[in-house]
Amino acid sequence: MAAPSSAKVVVVGGGIAGLSVAYHLARKAAWKEVLLIERSKLTSGTTWHAAGSMGRVSSCPRVVRHRKYGSDLFQELAASTGLETGYLQNGGLTIATDERRMDLLRRWSRITNANGSPCEIVSKEEALKLGKIMNCDDVIGGIWSPEDGQINPVDASNVMAAAAQGEGATILQDTPLQEVITKGNKIKGVRIQNSKGEEQFVECDKVVLCTGMWTRQAAYDLGASVPLWPCEHEYVLTEALPQSKGLPVIRTYDEYLYIKEDAGRLLIGLFEPNAKVAFKDQDRVPQDFSFGSFPDDLEHLEPYLMSALHRIPLLSTHGITSYFTGPESFTPDGTELLGECPEVDGLYVCAGFNSHGITCAPSAGQLIADLIDDGGLTFKQDWFSLDVRRNPPWMADLEFIKPRAAETLGRQYGYTAPHQSHTTGRNLIMTPFHNELANKGAVFGLASGMERPDWFEPPEDQVVDVPENIPRWYPHVQRETYAARNGVALFDQSSLSKVLVRGPHAAAVLQWVCSADVVRDVGQCVYTLMLNGAGGIENDCTVTRLEDDVFLVVAGSAMLTKTLDWIRRVADVKELGEYAMMPILDLSVLGIYGPKAAELLSTVTSTDFHDESMHRMGKFVQVDVTIGDKIFPLHAMRTGYTGAVGWELYLQQAAALEVYKAIANTGDNFGLIHAGTLALDTLRIEAGNLRYGSDMSSAETPDNVGLRFATELISKSKLNKQRKDFFGREALEDGVTTYEDTAKRVYLCEIKGIKRDEDPFLFGDDPIYTTDGGHVVGKITSCAYSFNFDTFLALVDFKHPSTIASSLYAMAGVGEPSKVEVQVLKRSPLKEKKK
Repeated sequence: MAAPSSAKVVVVGGGIAGLSVAYHLARKAAWKEVLLIERSKLTSGTTWHAAGSMGRVSSCPRVVRHRKYGSDLFQELAASTGLETGYLQNGGLTIATDERRMDLLRRWSRITNANGSPCEIVSKEEALKLGKIMNCDDVIGGIWSPEDGQINPVDASNVMAAAAQGEGATILQDTPLQEVITKGNKIKGVRIQNSKGEEQFVECDKVVLCTGMWTRQAAYDLGASVPLWPCEHEYVLTEALPQSKGLPVIRTYDEYLYIKEDAGRLLIGLFEPNAKVAFKDQDRVPQDFSFGSFPDDLEHLEPYLMSALHRIPLLSTHGITSYFTGPESFTPDGTELLGECPEVDGLYVCAGFNSHGITCAPSAGQLIADLIDDGGLTFKQDWFSLDVRRNPPWMADLEFIKPRAAETLGRQYGYTAPHQSHTTGRNLIMTPFHNELANKGAVFGLASGMERPDWFEPPEDQVVDVPENIPRWYPHVQRETYAARNGVALFDQSSLSKVLVRGPHAAAVLQWVCSADVVRDVGQCVYTLMLNGAGGIENDCTVTRLEDDVFLVVAGSAMLTKTLDWIRRVADVKELGEYAMMPILDLSVLGIYGPKAAELLSTVTSTDFHDESMHRMGKFVQVDVTIGDKIFPLHAMRTGYTGAVGWELYLQQAAALEVYKAIANTGDNFGLIHAGTLALDTLRIEAGNLRYGSDMSSAETPDNVGLRFATELISKSKLNKQRKDFFGREALEDGVTTYEDTAKRVYLCEIKGIKRDEDPFLFGDDPIYTTDGGHVVGKITSCAYSFNFDTFLALVDFKHPSTIASSLYAMAGVGEPSKVEVQVLKRSPLKEKKK
């Protein structure tokens, strides 16, 4: 078949991801002209050797829903095309051999059930009955997921291809991509080599890279960053084993193994902690690696095969007939990379499935198709955790991504404790006062690759013995949050994203992009949102006017790339004139919070922080710190994120260490406590303040999360005031919105009955139920134990706002969880105290 001279979208890559994108696009009336090109044969990259398990159990609601969509879709397509996918619904059994893992499985079962996939906790005896040939001597329980299944990846891909072609898509095999043609930063077409070896130009303005482990280099050649790299994934196949018939997919995370039936034998695969990087000594994945594999490494496999022998005793009499090692690509955080690349308009990616492509590619293809159809500026879905823009560009560097990819593979089945950071990619980005904080006992985590204290542990001579039944950080966060409410605490907030917007039309651009009136006097800071065209929240940030035509935008740690991209794309809608943006990477930020903050800063600087003007919210002013014969200028911003009196100090890195030392040394006289991110999170929850990515997303409107005050939307108290126009306003004005847009959904709640000396084992995404019938009516978005108010607090997103008047509960605790009452609060305990 000849390639067309033009297409609306060219999809590159004929694995399951590319086929899913082509199918979902072709289903849309406006996008029938889809061309998919594959350099070799369909599935020849990594799809062909996928194990094909279709599990649904997860700790993430989105993953549960996406996996359910995938397995349902394959069954629907098999029925509509009349082709077989090899789908078997034998169920899935995940077992635990210690209580720590069992606690995780209980929580996963609650989240999985709450999001539409039935599962249940089973006992050791029930696991033995379900696992049939499995040794359960050391098993204490597990999860049974009856709708789990498995599929033949090649057959499933062929079914998807047939369905895509049935909808009008063109699929060409043996058609390698030679070049993506761009002009400026926009796609103009592709140059391909057809099956006759002839070069051909295909005009298009959208290209989707579904090129699996080749995606990093394909994007790199276009100046775009996609951080992924392949690792070696191993499995073995046994001799024929009649007892395997009907066996569920068994996952034994504590042994890093999965075991499944495969055509009358067993397939045993692993996600091991000592994973091996593929193509370790190369800087590119070979282009001609088709239906490829790697040499066996029996020494590497041996300990895991011994674990498999322990789990399946029949392996002592039924040997292994074949070993397989093939590549699978992994990302920095174990989540796929989707969306439009900020570097090139019209260049999309759908890759990085972390060995879950068969289960997750169907939903990913749907998302990409919806995103392309939408155009990206009115896309009202909660998808930032998948967005390719969440990672800083440097994470695609080989020195970082190769070891991180191997760690990501190992974390698939490894036990990852709450707030446990990665071990690779450490100490790459550090603040000037990193070593000083380390000496104070900082326990560092990572924020977009930057080292940031999660909490502080006292020096050796002041070690706090933490009981085993509570999280390790509890006593330290208690000390830190108490200081911020009653004394003074210092936080390193340097990981915040900082963008400078300047130029003759900078003010007009930010007025259009931001929901609040950000054009204030010089030295004024405004909290604002950035909305999409459907009224969903794309960002929350502060905007400070530094000069008439210079503004500082400060957003969350993961938001730097998206902030730059979003401002540019929304500004282009109106073509408002000349402006420029640049990320600020040499600006450190210290947060000083607490009743004694003003006194401390008045002592360290030449400014009286007791002055009423310094306490006006949004005040941004230069202050000087004199150290010896040197004067160090910095800027102080009055902020209310923690609910405590406090200021963010913006320091040039050249002066940051000296200023920090001056504050820390003087702070000793005021009882200054160093504090970390977990304390900061607890303080903002006590104040009822939200965090982007957890409590709000592009799926929520300002009214949904109680942030109308951060917009110039019409309100009853301001009906006569002239309101400025901004992007997204039209979608939210009276008469246009629906109940779903205007109803408040996110509320601060108290979880009663949880004591400070016990582990509640509650986190974001845990479901909330009604006592009348046990119906799921919402989920926790973020939570923390408040030591200042001696109660457990949670922000909860209610699917149906009318249910907030119901009697509610959550399931909490380790071991056998118990019901705990959930009470919606009229105001935060901090505001209640100030009444």
